[in-house]
Amino acid sequence: MIAAGVRWAVRRGPAPLPFGEPFEPQASPAPEPVAQPSFVAFGLSLGDVIMLRDSEAWLTGALVLKDAGEDEVGLFFTDQTIEGDVLLVRPSPRRRLCLVRAVDVPEAALAPHSLEHERELFTRTRRIPVTIEQAGEGCPSLGESAMWAWFESPGGELLVCLQCASGSFAWRGREVDEGSTLRLAAGKATFRE
Repeated sequence: MIAAGVRWAVRRGPAPLPFGEPFEPQASPAPEPVAQPSFVAFGLSLGDVIMLRDSEAWLTGALVLKDAGEDEVGLFFTDQTIEGDVLLVRPSPRRRLCLVRAVDVPEAALAPHSLEHERELFTRTRRIPVTIEQAGEGCPSLGESAMWAWFESPGGELLVCLQCASGSFAWRGREVDEGSTLRLAAGKATFRE
């Protein structure tokens, strides 16, 4: 009788579990990474420290403005500077590094051909629609697109304006000689340590 029971069990196969199929945990899909702007064209990265004059500019956030998919300008927002400076960087072949600060220019929303700010006349040299990529902290939230205007004065000052759905933003400053700056790359020893 035992032999007959064993033969029957072998022919029948394994008995099903009383509660259905065994539980097998499913691997959850990996979250899709959030695309971060590339800063290669600008030669800077978030976390870098730029030594300017007698202060340190810690790069905490950035807005990358693109014209038809090409990098137009990078606005790198800083921490630990006296006036809340912003580094404005144009990539090569029109490479420029400018130190600018936020200013209030009511006429900037209109982006006229010329405007006056603090008794200095600025003439518009560029006005284009741009798409915006944002990374890091400390930069204004502007949405995905805006109108970008670039003004220059005879005295060498520049005034840039960004008009978007959330408002109008303007920065004024001048070009910085890159030879007089020092860049401490992110992740390297800095003077803060």
